[in-house]
Amino acid sequence: MCRGLDAPVGRVTFQQATSFLGCFAFDTAHDCNACYPTCRGSIGQCLTCCVPNNPTDPDMGGVGANCVQLPFGSGASCLASGRVDASQNTTGCQWNPMITGVTCCRDGAT
Repeated sequence: MCRGLDAPVGRVTFQQATSFLGCFAFDTAHDCNACYPTCRGSIGQCLTCCVPNNPTDPDMGGVGANCVQLPFGSGASCLASGRVDASQNTTGCQWNPMITGVTCCRDGAT
């Protein structure tokens, strides 16, 4: 499964990330104006704004037209542009019914 700081993730533009149907999660959180290497790794990192010690709070990264799309002014993202969330606040780093699948990165891809 792709993680937030994997090289291929950082090259995906908002247009590319939303150009196909479905909502596919990857292991990161775009929260508190940061790109976290993993979704659960964000928990407890920003207690004053948005990622308390609660696995249901982080905004887990995703790709696909059926994910939550935040193209402009959405804070930091692990993508090259815009932000796409597979889950937000109520499901966080856990399974969300709108998730179609997960995003895989090829080993050694740059």
